[in-house]
Amino acid sequence: MGFSFITAQQPENLIVPDSIQKAKFAETVEKIANMDLEKVLTNLVSESIWIGLKIVLALAIYMAGRWLIRRLIKLISTAFEKRKVDRSLQIFLHNLIKTVSYIILILTIIQVLGVNTTSIVALLASAGLAIGMALSGTLQNFAGGVMILLLKPYRIGDYISAQGQSGTVQEIMLFSTKITTVDKQTIFIPNSSIATAIINNYSTSETRRVEWVIGISYGDDFATAREAILELLSKDARV
Repeated sequence: MGFSFITAQQPENLIVPDSIQKAKFAETVEKIANMDLEKVLTNLVSESIWIGLKIVLALAIYMAGRWLIRRLIKLISTAFEKRKVDRSLQIFLHNLIKTVSYIILILTIIQVLGVNTTSIVALLASAGLAIGMALSGTLQNFAGGVMILLLKPYRIGDYISAQGQSGTVQEIMLFSTKITTVDKQTIFIPNSSIATAIINNYSTSETRRVEWVIGISYGDDFATAREAILELLSKDARV
């Protein structure tokens, strides 16, 4: 049986000797000195003009895209008003369409400037996956907000009680619901918790039974007290 021997290659030196560094520097200086100055200036001017045209075109696309987005949102809002779409759903779709439209506009401008958008989209997708895993609770709140807007257990202006809090719904946002209590406190309830919890919506019925416990002393006249209470109630249009 024969044996073969392979000579191991020597690893490249990480530290370049001074003589080689000086030779490379001298070569670079010689190339710069031998360059045609007129040709360099011509290339520089042409590249500057081309870059300037790209920037002007990008600005024009941004202004036109911004106008189109505003026009689109206005048309959609008008259509929602005509079809009497729920106010909370209008706000949600308005924010969603606006965000997506501006993302498309920014990607278009980047492509016009000559940047490869494929790598940017792939980077955004991977970053979105990582952020989504890190913010799983936030995504649950987003999903809860979508379920609330679709199922509509409550709407803006309803008086609800959920998660130990009671108040009037001021706004249904993407990740939380904003309510105002009777003592003018603003509370934000996460949508993920409120979507899976028991919700008491006091505004679904036009009338509601209310009980009051009124104490009367033994020496007071019951009939007089009853007439006074009924007189007060009769002056309230809600009763």
